[in-house]
Amino acid sequence: MIISKMHWIFKERFNRSSTNFYPDYSPMQIDQFINDAVESLLQKHSDREDKQLFFDMMNPLLVTEVLTGQDNFFDLTQLVQPYFYSKRIVANTECGPIKAIVEGQGRLGDILVDAFQKPSNKWRRAIATFENGGIRIYSEGVTPTITLHYYRYPKPVFFGGYDTLEYLNCKKTAGADCSTYLSSNSPSQDCEIHEAYHARVVDAAVLEAQRVLGQQNIALSVNKIDSIIN
Repeated sequence: MIISKMHWIFKERFNRSSTNFYPDYSPMQIDQFINDAVESLLQKHSDREDKQLFFDMMNPLLVTEVLTGQDNFFDLTQLVQPYFYSKRIVANTECGPIKAIVEGQGRLGDILVDAFQKPSNKWRRAIATFENGGIRIYSEGVTPTITLHYYRYPKPVFFGGYDTLEYLNCKKTAGADCSTYLSSNSPSQDCEIHEAYHARVVDAAVLEAQRVLGQQNIALSVNKIDSIIN
């Protein structure tokens, strides 16, 4: 769904339960509501044990990169795309590729001394942990590279036709290169998560807009709100 259609649906659904007392939101404000809704939904579903819905939403943003490490540590700042969430880590060990199991720091000590869980080339086991902005691989031997399948951050939506606050702030600095910021000369940017979930994003954005306005009598019931968020 293109961003202009998301804006149109936002206005239709918002106005359906609003009065003419409130002025229309500007494109900048609607973009912000949509971006906040995307971030909220992704964060909520990424924390769940069952992440299938999250994976479906993020499918268009799946990226695969090979990282070179030092002492089995791989810095995520090496990635070409901004990292959001890991789907699969493959340790490219001296004995071939091994899918790494991600573990938290709390269990790591016990796992590394357990004969049935510790890293093993024979049993094709490797452990990965996230620490200090990177990934630490525990394997039987050296792991020079990893193949990381991850979801990148979605680009913020942009309706176009206005200068963002970041761009305006940059322009205050003499000689600064502001071309990386969105402005009235920038092309529009559509929502990058799977299109099947765009309507859900708009619904969540409308709810947030109504909350900001402080409206008490919104059309959506509590059950409807729960169904949108969940």
